[in-house]
Formats: sequence, structure tokens, C-alpha cells
Amino acid sequence: MPKYRVTAEDGVAPVSGVLYRKGAEFDWLGWPMRGVEPADEAGRRVFAYWEKNQTNPLCGPGTSPHSAIGGDFYLPHLGAIHLRARGPGDWHHSQQIPFISRPEKLRDGMPEYTVQADYMYGGAVVPAGSRVVCLSWPTDDLEAANGAAERVKAYQAEFGTHPKFIAVRAPWCEFALAVVLPDLGPRPRKPGTGRGDAYVSDEPPRDTRRDYRPSTW
Repeated sequence: MPKYRVTAEDGVAPVSGVLYRKGAEFDWLGWPMRGVEPADEAGRRVFAYWEKNQTNPLCGPGTSPHSAIGGDFYLPHLGAIHLRARGPGDWHHSQQIPFISRPEKLRDGMPEYTVQADYMYGGAVVPAGSRVVCLSWPTDDLEAANGAAERVKAYQAEFGTHPKFIAVRAPWCEFALAVVLPDLGPRPRKPGTGRGDAYVSDEPPRDTRRDYRPSTW
């Protein structure tokens, strides 16, 4: 559980009726607030993510860093692709194209892919055969180049059309610093169709056609 320390002179009240004075520490499931600083590693990860992305709707009112689907804290990476040098012929750090966002630090366990065809990105051409790290969902022209990427591709193929998939914003979680792929469960079954895995309707079919008799008004 992320822990925070109050720095505001007048204290903070994260919950109505509860005031934490300056110097007090408290656990908090939601996003950080003004007048606090992180007091443990979990708090530092959430706080850093919030500072970087607080203008993003995913960090706005009514949202939380705690995921109801995964049952844990989930901070999806909100960037795109980052090139990583792997040897002669690969793109090196000095040749990186200007990405909108990229990982601050490349880590073991990040999904790596091989670009299958030249494509334009950020005003530059990414050559076919380049080794890249992609922390968002990969496109079809990215071929898995390590075990983490294979897991992401398999998950995307299995759950890509699942109605809950949209809630899994990216496979890389900046809280766990790892690939996080929650089980989304069976797809809902349409009532009475006999298809799917979630439930079966015992009600007999109903005639849903509307009666379009003229109005008596």
C-alpha cells in the first residue's frame, strides 16, 4: 500500500472529516494530493507516475491507481516505442528518433520486437530489422523477439476482442516494473443465444418488435 507523508503546514484531509497534520504518514489507495510526499517505495512509484501524467484523463477525477480487474496497483505505460541498440546494424541511442514518450530506463523483462518493414515514426524512418522495445500494445508489423513479447502477443491474440480488454491500457506496468497481464475471465454470453461462457438465459424468446400503431394524440 502506498504511504505518504504530509508536508503542508495546515495538514491535508484526503477523506472528509479526517485531518492529517504536518509530518503524519498515512496509507492511501488513490492518487496523491497536494501537500504530501511519498514515504515508501510504493508511494514513490505512484507519486512519480502521477507527477508525469496528472494531466492525462487516466489520472483524473474518478480514477484510481488501484485496478479493480487486476486487484492490485496498475500504472500502465502511456508512451510508445523506444529503440534499443542490440549490435551492428541496429539503431543506437545516438540515433534515436524523437519519441513522444519513452521509458526513462530500459529494464530486463521489457517486451522486445523486431520491425518487419520500414515505417515512418516521428519524422524518421525506422529500418526493417531494427530491435525495438514497445511498452504499449504492439502492432502487427512488430514480431516478438523475447519471452516477454511472446507473452504480450499471445495475450493480445486471446483477449484483444474481450470487452474488458480496453481497461488494460498497456502490458507494461510502471508500478510492478514488469509485464502485467490480468485474467479477464470468460466473455459474456448474450442472453438466450447459447454462445459464450458467462451465463445462459432460461427465459423463452420474446418478440421485441415494436407496435407502430398511430398515436391517438
